[in-house]
Amino acid sequence: MDKELDLSHDSESVKVDKEIRCENVKIDNESDCEHVDQETDSKNVKMESDTSNNDKVDKETDLPLMANIESVKMLNYLMELFCDFKKEIFSGSLILHLQFLDQTTASVILDCCDINIIKVVLLQPPGGEQELDFEITEWALTVSLSRDKTLTTASLSGDNFSSEIKIYYETKPESRSLHWRKDFDGNLCVYTPASAINNRGLFPCQDIPGAMSSWEASILLPLESNMNVYTTGDAHALVSETVNYRKYWFKSGMVLPMSTFAVAVGAWSTQDLSFHHTGLHIPIRLIGPEQLIRSSNPHLLSYIPEAVKSAVSILGPYPLPKLDVLIVSRCFSGLGLSSPNLIFISPSLLLGDISLLVKISHEICHAWFGIMLGAKDWTEAWLSEGFATFLEDFVHQRTLKSLGVDSPPDLVKLRALMKLKTLEGELESTSADLTQLRPMRGVKLKDDSETGFVKNGLNPLASLTQAHYLKGFFLLHYLMSLVEETSFLNLIRRYFEMFKGELVDSTQFLQMYYHSFRNSIRVSLSDLIKTWLDSHRLPEPLSKPVDYPLLPILNCKHITLYQVVMDLHKQILIFNTNSKLTGRTACTVSVRHTPDFSVLVFSEQLILFLDSLTSEKLKSSVLKYIYDQNEEMIRSNLDVLHLWCEIVVFNKFKPRYDDIEYLLVEHQSMGVYLYSELIFSKNKIQVQLFHKVFDKIEQELDPSIRTVIRSFIDQTNLVTSSSAI
Repeated sequence: MDKELDLSHDSESVKVDKEIRCENVKIDNESDCEHVDQETDSKNVKMESDTSNNDKVDKETDLPLMANIESVKMLNYLMELFCDFKKEIFSGSLILHLQFLDQTTASVILDCCDINIIKVVLLQPPGGEQELDFEITEWALTVSLSRDKTLTTASLSGDNFSSEIKIYYETKPESRSLHWRKDFDGNLCVYTPASAINNRGLFPCQDIPGAMSSWEASILLPLESNMNVYTTGDAHALVSETVNYRKYWFKSGMVLPMSTFAVAVGAWSTQDLSFHHTGLHIPIRLIGPEQLIRSSNPHLLSYIPEAVKSAVSILGPYPLPKLDVLIVSRCFSGLGLSSPNLIFISPSLLLGDISLLVKISHEICHAWFGIMLGAKDWTEAWLSEGFATFLEDFVHQRTLKSLGVDSPPDLVKLRALMKLKTLEGELESTSADLTQLRPMRGVKLKDDSETGFVKNGLNPLASLTQAHYLKGFFLLHYLMSLVEETSFLNLIRRYFEMFKGELVDSTQFLQMYYHSFRNSIRVSLSDLIKTWLDSHRLPEPLSKPVDYPLLPILNCKHITLYQVVMDLHKQILIFNTNSKLTGRTACTVSVRHTPDFSVLVFSEQLILFLDSLTSEKLKSSVLKYIYDQNEEMIRSNLDVLHLWCEIVVFNKFKPRYDDIEYLLVEHQSMGVYLYSELIFSKNKIQVQLFHKVFDKIEQELDPSIRTVIRSFIDQTNLVTSSSAI
């Protein structure tokens, strides 16, 4: 799953006045429109929050926010780090250009973990150093300040003092902020995996909502190394050499949260895609293992720049100076991850079916929503994920049309129907606080000592749930269904232009929507917030069956693409009833009329068809027939493969257990559900398959996924122990 980073510009610009600023929009406390009564809404929210458990800190699953940003502001980070593949560490120094907001502060507190601090010094012109005392705890580095010496070397800037502190340190091999792995070609590589702790295990920083800075970084490699370095810098690396090292220098002038910094080091090939497009003035590159780039999806090279062009046509000028798309390892925890100027994608997207590339459109949309416009509260991830999921279809469809690929508009409805099925399943099996779009409802989470926390920031399940993607997707479609599509897309574009570079909350877009379309909306803003943002339940507009959808995006009953799938579903059940098993292998079909799978023209149809069979008991001969008819698509589309494996597990179809092992090993981000089905099946062979695969790749797995899978083992061990007692 995708885990995007909420970014924005200088925190001083984040202040949102009572009056929303826009040429054509003005919402204030004197508005005569009851739908934008902020005071009434906030009272309702507070009443509901009193009954919520989200205000209680759970130190096992909530991420602490330690940095003292109210006293110290980081203006710039300057890193010089050596990448050591033998020790699996980065070592070097970090210079912090900081500004004292409170001249009485006695310390600088930074969010930090999984790092060995060697020493901390105060830089004294013209080149001297004054060593400072420091304390390192599980979650923080606290540097004690000698006020007389610090202020003596500080420079006065306005009403505040600024100074520079240098930290000498090295990361730990087990740092959760770094993955030391092998790529598809078998070469060593390292990258930042969007860990729950963000970059705290790569460098000490202010990792707290509202803390933003610029940065410079020099990454050093041995001179003989055949590797290259890629980061979220504004431009490609400036490379220089010394006697022993090759240095890669990067800089970002954008003021962003340091959680958005990303780095990747590997022996990868680079292909310039800029020549594939016209009218765009940004460099675009595809980076990754040579074998993958050479043999990847034939549409990929043209799809990426064309998708950028399509997104620009919908959302306006591309807001970043460059785009690198980097193919990471098979153990990557999601299918994609967007950072400024750099997108990581999983090798799983390169199987061949072009429909998978909609995920790349999703990541491209994050340049607008998630990077240049982010959430004040990190738990309101729908502000990036919901918008990107909503927009991905528009970008993908336009891109395919430009490439001359047949993709009927009704396929969007089939994809939406599958999204609804996924959302319904998640709401049934996921805790309420992970399925609310606004779990904190504007209230900050603090413990008794007034330390702030991010709700579920350390919960491994939080990175696996899709509720924010899917509920956000349907909320935006619900809002669009009440007005005209073009007008709604124009509103999204104006919303971005208004709040670009700022942090927003969940209500600001809704307020703007209600003001723009106040004559068309019958439901109040407060009711909409309760139904969609604050409730963990399925919103009422989504609770109707397909036959009576309230949303046009789910109106599938009368479209041919859907009817064909339902007809084939009926045929396969009849086929299953009438099939005769021949011989011990049960692989021969003896039926006069067999279902014709050629009617399924698009992978979205096959996905919907297979989903309809995941709880059907099918004979082995029928399963073999389904596989034989769809083998090519099963091998070229990850969603099709996953559903096929669900059917195999449910029916204990041993001849295709190799498909399950292949998915679990080669497409690790998609394996959690199948692991649970295997181990809880109580089937001896399936449990053995679980342990065989998990033992094989346990150390390679993303730590969050590994933790969840281990919890399955603990649960089964607990049940076994209870039974023995």
